Amino acid sequence: MALVHYKRALAGNGSAAEVHNNMGGVLLQLGRVVEAVAHLRHAIEIRPDFFAARLQTGRALVASGQSAAALAHLRRAVEIRPQDITARMELAGVLLQVGRYDEAVVQGEWVLTVAPERKEARKLLRVARKNAQRKH
Repeated sequence: MALVHYKRALAGNGSAAEVHNNMGGVLLQLGRVVEAVAHLRHAIEIRPDFFAARLQTGRALVASGQSAAALAHLRRAVEIRPQDITARMELAGVLLQVGRYDEAVVQGEWVLTVAPERKEARKLLRVARKNAQRKH
């Protein structure tokens, strides 16, 4: 139902960044990652500093196995909203995936400084530190 709603909205105003972002989110939930990325990228073309579109594009690229490409969008999301814990956690997770352990440690430490109760941040930080030590 949401897909039909967003298709109608796009037909009426194909340049609305929010509509493209929402359509991308629905398509991502449906597993239609390639289509989702296309809509999310269009949202970013319209509004380069659109936090939600940057975050969702990062998620979509990770889902499609393009973790390295996701980094730019997740980094930009953190630049737009530096206090956003979710963006920092997602960035840290992708940094860990691509082997940038020292950077993952920095992000994990930041999250734990702001939200010490975040168990997933503690776990991520432990793994990142362990891998960083092996690397050096």
